[in-house]
Amino acid sequence: MDTSRRFQIQQPTGGEVVEFLPLVELQAAASQAGAILARFAPLVGDGASVSEWHKIQNSYAEKTQQLWKDDWFHDFDTRSRKLVINADRDPSQASPAFCGVATNEQNKLLTPTLRKMYASLLAQADNPKSSADNQLDWSSFVLPFLESAWACGDRRLSSDLVETICNRIYPSMDRRSVMPRDESHPRLGWPGASCEVWGAHGAFGGEVYGWGAVMPAHIIRNLVGLRETDDPQRAIIAPGFPTSLAAPGREYALERLPWRGHFLSIRYRFLDESRVRVAISCGGPLVVREVHDEQQQLVPLRRQGISADLELANFGLYTIAFADRSTP
Repeated sequence: MDTSRRFQIQQPTGGEVVEFLPLVELQAAASQAGAILARFAPLVGDGASVSEWHKIQNSYAEKTQQLWKDDWFHDFDTRSRKLVINADRDPSQASPAFCGVATNEQNKLLTPTLRKMYASLLAQADNPKSSADNQLDWSSFVLPFLESAWACGDRRLSSDLVETICNRIYPSMDRRSVMPRDESHPRLGWPGASCEVWGAHGAFGGEVYGWGAVMPAHIIRNLVGLRETDDPQRAIIAPGFPTSLAAPGREYALERLPWRGHFLSIRYRFLDESRVRVAISCGGPLVVREVHDEQQQLVPLRRQGISADLELANFGLYTIAFADRSTP
């Protein structure tokens, strides 16, 4: 985002002030924050503040909607009193989708631009030089891209991007020598360390960057498909394994993920490219009570000790309802 054309000024350092620009993602994030704080206020004994937080939520949602034009959200230049439509589109500008501010129709219209951004990332691999010239080389842009694509309903796009980046960066981060195997790409980062830039030919840039260490979370959320909901008694499970991973007989597992103070394990075994057998087991008193599909129909499950065994569709969307086994 540093030196982005979105900012409408020359930026010799990348640290220049742009207070004259109400940025899309900041308006949407303020609305989302208001909603979150309204939910948390009663939990800390501050129920009187709920209406105030909802007011902030609605106010910034309205501000965000004013930034919509045609098929995209745009920043606003308070100097010219106009939307900034002459700059390259930025994945962060789709943030109203995952912040819960965009409408269903807007989500549909955002999706083609997100797909074009992904196509641009794929084309970057044709350049023999490692570079950071694509927005999706940067983890800070990948997060809003993935969460927005998910919110827009394009779960395959989220899965494809995670797979693409993993295939790029893992061989470079897991290599056993300081120098890359292909010396035409000398900018690769230090082996075994998370890097600032997820380039077309491997990870490079500032070493041990925190934002370059979030790929496991993206894998859990977009391939394994485990996501939280506002209800602590429920979770989303939406397996999103790309074709290269969804072969019959393939097995994958996520073991002992901390969940609600306990542990959750998920095992996948593919029956074919579109069907997968799933075993979900919980630690402590937690147990899977039932699972519903997108049409709110119960999914048949078989219990084996602490495990619930069921068949799901790859790229299907399901809701898990948990219960405490000690509760009658």
